Amino acid sequence: MSRTQQLQTVTWWEENMKDIHKEDWSDIEKDYPLRTDGVDKLGQPAIVVPFGEWDLRGAAVQGRLTRHLCIQCLRLYTELGLTFESRYPGAVDKIFIVNAPSIFQVILGVANPVLSKSTVNAIQVLETNMEEWGKAVYSHFAKDQLPEYLGWTRNYSPVGNEILKNE
Repeated sequence: MSRTQQLQTVTWWEENMKDIHKEDWSDIEKDYPLRTDGVDKLGQPAIVVPFGEWDLRGAAVQGRLTRHLCIQCLRLYTELGLTFESRYPGAVDKIFIVNAPSIFQVILGVANPVLSKSTVNAIQVLETNMEEWGKAVYSHFAKDQLPEYLGWTRNYSPVGNEILKNE
């Protein structure tokens, strides 16, 4: 990354994200867990996003979904994705999407044009057969680095709680 890109990234964060740590994210942590405390066999961080645990319908019915799916937020997510792609090309080695519903291929097709070639190449969408996706995923991780619902032994902490503990 060039010095100019680094400065642009810092400026963007200062302008757009300076107070994000002051927001109450407890409902997001509970309803939309994200876990990031494992590593692959090369020591690279592993982020586990259990979309199956996300109750998007319940959030929509309760009117909470619009909090982070409003037009401004969608623009922010798009900008974050584009910023990540432009500032950190090749930063993602592997993305395993397991137990993916068939609709996910459609969603991924919509997202592909804004993703870099290296990110698109890193993505492996794996359906619900654990025997099949296990071969792809398990070759990259030790047993204690993936959660029980993926067939292994990791006990994850939510990302937000890890961040707050470090402050």
